[in-house]
Amino acid sequence: MTNPEMNSIGNNEEVYVKNAKGHLVPETSVKPADRLIDQAVKTIFDQYAIPLNAEIARFRGHCIDDIATLQNLLREDYGIKKGGVKGNVTLMSYDGCRKIELQQAQHMTFDTRIQIAKELIDECLTEWADAGTHVNIKTIIMDAFEVNQQGKMSREKLLGLRRHNFDHPKWQTAMTAIADSITFTGKKAYVRFYHRPDCHAPWEALTIDIASAADVTSPDEVDDADEDEVADDR
Repeated sequence: MTNPEMNSIGNNEEVYVKNAKGHLVPETSVKPADRLIDQAVKTIFDQYAIPLNAEIARFRGHCIDDIATLQNLLREDYGIKKGGVKGNVTLMSYDGCRKIELQQAQHMTFDTRIQIAKELIDECLTEWADAGTHVNIKTIIMDAFEVNQQGKMSREKLLGLRRHNFDHPKWQTAMTAIADSITFTGKKAYVRFYHRPDCHAPWEALTIDIASAADVTSPDEVDDADEDEVADDR
C-alpha cells in the first residue's frame, strides 16, 4: 500500500494537513502508520461504501416502484384508478418459497402540549393520592412519560393512557392535549425479504445489511442440486 495523498494545504515553505481536531499540522509530522490508516479509510469509504449506499437506495426504490406497478395492474382488473402503494403489502412466489413484505410506518412526534398533558395528569395524581384512589395508575403513568436514551417518550405507552377512561375533568383534558400534541412527520417504507427451501420449511429472513448478509442459495438452485444427486445415485 502506498502512502496516501492526505488533504493538505501548502505554502512555499511547508505542507500542512488537518487532523481530527481541525488543527493544521506539518505533513512531515504525520506517522507512516497514520498515513496508511488514512488511505485505507478513504479508499473503503469513497470507493466502496458510498457507491454501495447509492446502489442500495436505488434497489429499495426499484422494489417499491415494482410493487406499485403490480398493484396498478391488479387494480385494472377491478376497474380501480391507479395509485401508489397503499397500506402494507405481502407478496409470495407461486411455489411459496419467496416472500416480500412492504410495510409503511408513519413517523410521529409529540409537540409541547405533551408537557401540558403531563402537568394535568400530575395534578390528577396528587388529588387521587390525597383521596387514596387510583393508586395503581401512578406506575403506568410514570412509565409512559419516561424518556429513552434518545430522549424520546414511547408513542405506544402515551397513546395507551387514553384507554383509561377516568371521569376526572383534568384527566379528560389531558387526554385531549395528548391527542392534539401528535404531529405526523412523514412515513417510511420498509421492504423485507424471506425465503425457504420448500413450502413446508420455516421462513428465513434475507437481510440486506453488511453484518448479516450471506450467500443465499435460491430454491431453484436447491431443486437443481437435488436432481443432480438423484442422477448421481442412478
